[in-house]
Amino acid sequence: MEKLLNEGRIICDNFYTSLPLAQELLSKKTFVCGTLRSNRKGIPKEITSKKLKRGDIIALENNEGVKILKWVDKPVMMLTTCKNRLCKIIETGKNNRKGEQIKKPDAVICYNLGKKGVDMSDHMASYYTTKNHKMVQEGHNGDIIWDHASECMGSTK
Repeated sequence: MEKLLNEGRIICDNFYTSLPLAQELLSKKTFVCGTLRSNRKGIPKEITSKKLKRGDIIALENNEGVKILKWVDKPVMMLTTCKNRLCKIIETGKNNRKGEQIKKPDAVICYNLGKKGVDMSDHMASYYTTKNHKMVQEGHNGDIIWDHASECMGSTK
C-alpha cells in the first residue's frame, strides 16, 4: 500500500470504505472512491435518513474534501475524495430497454470502471480450485485495486 501513498488512486468496496480511511488517505495525497455502508460511523444523518425517489441524488462535502453521496437507482451510498468528481448525474452513453438515456452519478461511473479489474480477476479465479482462488484473491489486497484511469480520478500533481 505504501507505493500508492502521495500519488495513488484507490477503488474499494463497502467493506473497506470509511470516512476516517478517506480522510487519512487524502492527507497522504491519495484519492479514494468506493461504495459505503450507510451504518458507518461519521456518515451525516442528512444523507442516511433522506428519502429519495428513483434517480434522485444527495451529496455533501466536508472541509477536508471528502464527498458522500446517496443515489437511488438501486440504493447506493458512495464516498469519494476525487477532486474532479462533482457528484452530479451524467449520461453514460448507453440506453435502457425503452431507448432512454441511462444516467448515473459521475462517482458511480468512476467506481464501476475501477472495479472492472477486480470483477475480471474474480471471474478468472473462479476457474481454479479453492486454494488457488484464495491466492489470487489475496493478490488484490482484499478487493482494493490500483486504478490507472487518471481521467477517472484526476491528477494528483
